[in-house]
Amino acid sequence: MKCGRVISIIFIVLLNSNLLAFEIQPLEQIVNTAKQFAYEQIQQQKNPTNLKISTGELDPRLRLALCNEPLEAFNPPGSRTLGNTTVGVKCSSPKPWSIYVPIRIAIYEQVVIASDPLRRGQIISPSDVNTHEVDISQLRGIPYLLADEVIGNKTKKNIPAGSVIHSGNICLICKGDKVSITASASSIAVIMSGVALSDGGEGDAIRVQNSSSKRVIEATIVDSSTVVVGI
Repeated sequence: MKCGRVISIIFIVLLNSNLLAFEIQPLEQIVNTAKQFAYEQIQQQKNPTNLKISTGELDPRLRLALCNEPLEAFNPPGSRTLGNTTVGVKCSSPKPWSIYVPIRIAIYEQVVIASDPLRRGQIISPSDVNTHEVDISQLRGIPYLLADEVIGNKTKKNIPAGSVIHSGNICLICKGDKVSITASASSIAVIMSGVALSDGGEGDAIRVQNSSSKRVIEATIVDSSTVVVGI
């Protein structure tokens, strides 16, 4: 009789343990919800071809009530869209809870890098650059994807070999460069000398100062020494 009572108690304990396990939200579902949300968000913004999303581990001792409706993911205030960030996952019923899942979002693209050390003020030649696949989520500035976009430009500072070349460290015309200002209207063209007051690349509008009149105007970069302005 005593033995039967012990067996009954063990059975009840096991049954309650199974019910308890069933009522706990699987951590894997939480992590997968966060990962899918991050994937959809980045696809809408950038549509990358080489995307890698990794998630941190949640504490295995965590016990959250099983949600009786689909889990809802969201961006916490101040969260980033690339690199190391977090995604929130919450449940509203039967017992509300929310949790933050650590996420790392990496986008790999072929970008232009310096093949050799480049000196400040150096004009970039084809042999000075190459392309390499890197995680652009870790970069500052906008990287160049094609070598032709940087060849002929001037470096604004020393660039170590292997460094990514981006919009912040080169310019076709740099501040302080002497330029030819071409002002044209229909068949009339006037050429004046000037000085660049800001940096820019081909097609960019920069501020230049007329060397004769000292007047400051806005002009569009045509090449490494010429800017154009309409009359």
